[in-house]
Amino acid sequence: MARITKQVEERRQEIVDAARKHFIESGFEKTAIGDIAKELNIAHGLIYHYFKSKTDLLYAVVDQIATEQLDKTYALIEAHDGSALDCLHILFNQEKDFDQFSKLFEALIEDPGVMNYVNGKLFYSVTPVLAQLIARGNEDGSWDCDDPEMAAVFILQGAKGIMGLHCEHPDKEKNGMSLILRVLGARTNN
Repeated sequence: MARITKQVEERRQEIVDAARKHFIESGFEKTAIGDIAKELNIAHGLIYHYFKSKTDLLYAVVDQIATEQLDKTYALIEAHDGSALDCLHILFNQEKDFDQFSKLFEALIEDPGVMNYVNGKLFYSVTPVLAQLIARGNEDGSWDCDDPEMAAVFILQGAKGIMGLHCEHPDKEKNGMSLILRVLGARTNN
């Protein structure tokens, strides 16, 4: 069989895509580097040329999903002509659509190091979007918030507990949104 040579970034992306598929379908723990190598018809060692470990490869998958979600979130907000309040509802309801992250979370929840990375990635990617939306709400009269950046950080930190995976309260979304609107000084509590 002839050896196929590919550009570094193209090969790296193929590995990330195959890993993503396997991690989501089989779970992180049940996926072996050999499964990924076999699918791509490459040697195991080639994967380790691009990634130090399977966890390093997982971080690349998380980065890719986070970037896609961030792009999707920006597009949703930019395309919406309504108020910032409407966009805020869209943003926090979109969280339910983080399907790929949730499938990865199931297998990773027990690993504090990996979960810390995932939470940090989500937090730092969403903070500027939310701060921009809060500033927009100040302009359109949805609320009156003195410091959009600080409010975004505060809301996202609180949202981890209020609207997170382990919150058992039946009205967690409604109560979480109500608290967010109070933090922002919303003129209406919809």
